[in-house]
Amino acid sequence: MIRAVFFTALLALASPAVAQNDDASFLEGLIEGALSGGDRDVVIRGFSGVLAGQSRFDSLTISDADGVWLEVLDVELDWSRLALLRRRLQVDSLTAQSIRMPRGPLPMTEVEPVTEEEETPAEPFTFPELPVAVNVGELVVNTIEIGEDVFGYGLTARADGSAQIADGEGQAALTVERIDGPLGRFALSGDFVADTQTLGLNLTAEEDEGGLVATLGGLPGAPSVALTVDGRSPISNYVANISLETDGAPRLTGQVETALNGAPGEAPRTFAARLGGDITPLFLPEYQDFFGPAILLALRGQAEPDGALTLDAFALEAQSIALTGNAALAPGFLPETVSLSGRISDASDDPVLLPLSGPETFVSDVALDIGFVAADDAWTARFEVADLARDGVSVEGLLLDGSGIVRGLDPETPLEATATLDLTGQSVNLGDAALDDLIADELTGDLDVQWRQGAPLTIERLALDGGIYGVDASAVITDPGACLDGQLRRPGARG
Repeated sequence: MIRAVFFTALLALASPAVAQNDDASFLEGLIEGALSGGDRDVVIRGFSGVLAGQSRFDSLTISDADGVWLEVLDVELDWSRLALLRRRLQVDSLTAQSIRMPRGPLPMTEVEPVTEEEETPAEPFTFPELPVAVNVGELVVNTIEIGEDVFGYGLTARADGSAQIADGEGQAALTVERIDGPLGRFALSGDFVADTQTLGLNLTAEEDEGGLVATLGGLPGAPSVALTVDGRSPISNYVANISLETDGAPRLTGQVETALNGAPGEAPRTFAARLGGDITPLFLPEYQDFFGPAILLALRGQAEPDGALTLDAFALEAQSIALTGNAALAPGFLPETVSLSGRISDASDDPVLLPLSGPETFVSDVALDIGFVAADDAWTARFEVADLARDGVSVEGLLLDGSGIVRGLDPETPLEATATLDLTGQSVNLGDAALDDLIADELTGDLDVQWRQGAPLTIERLALDGGIYGVDASAVITDPGACLDGQLRRPGARG
């Protein structure tokens, strides 16, 4: 759709009708109609100089139900109409005085339907096949203002770039620099050569101390941050190198690889990543022992032409944690199988402080095993925790076993789920004398839950047995509240 409007606009610019009438209002309406839709309203004002060497418009705004969320002001285009007649869009400079984004857009309530054309299998990578060659010598935005409501941190920056696209190949560059605080610079450049199918990519993002990333990420001391991604390979077997530094010291390094094993659009594309390093300075001192001086993230899988995705292996290893897993996703990222297992422990058998918010939480050992098989609509989960201690509560041994069904992950079927959970706790101390008097040394319980999309959450059974006292309850939980039915009982047969 956008490509068709772009081509129509170019024809209009070159047509005699526009030449005679300088019909800027026609172009305003054409562009507004192409970009507006659903909850998005685009308005362009002050379009002038359509045929001159310099065209301009006063403003472009994008609005939703809460008003304007993006505003582009004082845009000037220095271009050649004669080159357009030769099927070349020659732009010597494109300049915007300012771009203002006081907030993010509201979530869209209307989603455009996917057409059959959009559902066709993936095609090999190429630069966009535009109806004309494009050469933008200079792109400049003097001021970019991002409001604090966008991501909790306001900033002002400027940007410049360039682009050349022709015959299915080209190159482009973009640089964004912060101008209102600590140094912040984002630079992206890339090129693609059609004959050799070679893609070059270089991304650099760097900030001084107290920058956006360190502040929003809550990194201790808000250190300087530098990220680089660099690669130049045929896209049939592409390799990119990744490096992350803080305060000038390496934190994570590694590679990401993709390979096409056959004809484009017919064969799967494999992918793999392996990143490692010492990230302890990125965490508060009390949590640094959890990760230790060496962390490793590795994964491999493949993407099918129809959109299906298989994660053959996933592994995360650090000083106190090890996770492994795999997954298979159908087209549309609907899970078919999921498997995740892991362990948290310390080689010296010392208590492990978990990196959680709130009061300190210690364990000596945690084992987990989670699985899902869509063909059976079945999920399972098992957690074993040893020597749990948090805010005066301690449990020597805790076992949670769960299973149930999940149906309706595809958009055609209403979503529904069930859960059956069995709980066993040994040597339970709740840190309150009155509560501890209600239970013996062991606490057991079970829970049966049912939920269906559009219906209340139903707790068919909630049972806890502390040896001295127990609880039996059921509940129907709706949006405004819950209807609870239960009883406190002395030891005996469970209802």
